[in-house]
Amino acid sequence: MAISKVELASILEENFPDSSIELEDNFGDGEKYQLDIKSSQFKGLSMVKQHQLVMAALRDILATRLHAISIKTTAQ
Repeated sequence: MAISKVELASILEENFPDSSIELEDNFGDGEKYQLDIKSSQFKGLSMVKQHQLVMAALRDILATRLHAISIKTTAQ
């Protein structure tokens, strides 16, 4: 159960092509990440809805290869 930072960033970039992404592997194990993502897709949405969009993009990965992710979203 792990995913590389490069692969995770690629998935996020595919789902949020206009975004600015900062991704940190908290423990170097590929299982727990900290994400700071800025996207125009978040404009006008509540923080809950923004996080739901990110979680939907990562649904399959969270179920199989990612233990935890801390998410900070900002509208561009």
